[in-house]
Amino acid sequence: MASEFLKEFDDLLDQILVDYSNQDSAPDTTVGSITYIKAACLASCLWGIYRYQDYLAKQIFVDSADTDNLNHHGSIYGIARTPTDTDATYLQKILDYLRQPPAGGNKLDYENWAKAAPGATGADFDGVITVDSATIITPADGLIPGNLSITIMPDNEVALGTTGMQDLVDNVYDYVEARRPVTANQMTVQQPTVTYLDIAITVTGPTGVTLDTVLMKADVEAFVDSTVAGDPVYRSQLQSICIQDGALNAVVATPVADAVSNKYVVYRISSCSVTAV
Repeated sequence: MASEFLKEFDDLLDQILVDYSNQDSAPDTTVGSITYIKAACLASCLWGIYRYQDYLAKQIFVDSADTDNLNHHGSIYGIARTPTDTDATYLQKILDYLRQPPAGGNKLDYENWAKAAPGATGADFDGVITVDSATIITPADGLIPGNLSITIMPDNEVALGTTGMQDLVDNVYDYVEARRPVTANQMTVQQPTVTYLDIAITVTGPTGVTLDTVLMKADVEAFVDSTVAGDPVYRSQLQSICIQDGALNAVVATPVADAVSNKYVVYRISSCSVTAV
């Protein structure tokens, strides 16, 4: 935003030389002259000031701040930065907080609290895991009135089922419990149950056109891997992916029915094949 007001050194130099010419009808402005040297010094000083003001303007706004000032913005709002966060990931956390500030304990509050909980480590996987997504289950989803449940997915799915994952579950529970409204009777936190799908799709395309089944397979896998606890996997979604990638028709042999389950289940792929016929 501020960059459109920046001035380049040569533009500043030309403007200062014009000012000298307005004061003296025929000043010596050739390179190396006293007038030129004075103008160059002033232009250099102004150029630095413009750059510094541009830098300050960028640090004022969270979406243009550099790493150090991004961390400062986050600390003001009490948003912890985990070791695995990139600047883009951390920025998104801050923007989510600013765009949807705490509202007294709605579903989004619980999701944000779960994601902000401290990470966990374990001997059976590498590094620190944090919460990547959280599915909030309320009485509207079938629980007893006053109860609430949170299903969390780690940013490293290798941790599912490990002791480190249980530590993360405990961290989320403690973090949310200290912040949630007292009106909720009972809260539980758990990791999801992973249900694996065998996916087999046959596709047909225009006559004489070789379909990119490798791309279709990759896109199908990416779609399923992006789902979170409670998300269904519809056969029509798998068909649409293949059609968007160039197929005229796609027939899903397996799964034989839509994968629709409760919010404690997340779907992942056991095997996947896309075959052109």
